[in-house]
Amino acid sequence: MPRVSHHITEHVTIAGIEGTGTWTVVEHDRQHHLALETELAMGRLRISYQLAAVADGTRFQRDLDFPELGPQITTVMTTQSEAGVANLARLVER
Repeated sequence: MPRVSHHITEHVTIAGIEGTGTWTVVEHDRQHHLALETELAMGRLRISYQLAAVADGTRFQRDLDFPELGPQITTVMTTQSEAGVANLARLVER
C-alpha cells in the first residue's frame, strides 16, 4: 500500500478543550482503507478506516490507536467518536 502525505487540518473540541491539529494521510487504498496520523506532545495518534462490501451494504470500521490520554479524556473521546460514527452512518444511509 503506497504511503502518501496529504494533510488534513481539523479543529476539534474534546471534553470542552478546543484545539487544531494536522493529520497526515499515511496509507490509502481507494475505496478500502485510509490511515491518518498526527503527532502530539503525548505521542503519535493514528486513526484507520476500513471499508468492505457485504451482502446488505458496506461494513465501515474505524480503529483508534493512541497513547494513554487519561481515563476522562479517553472516555470522552470514545463517546464523541461513537456519536460521530453514528452521525456518519445516518448521513450515508440517506
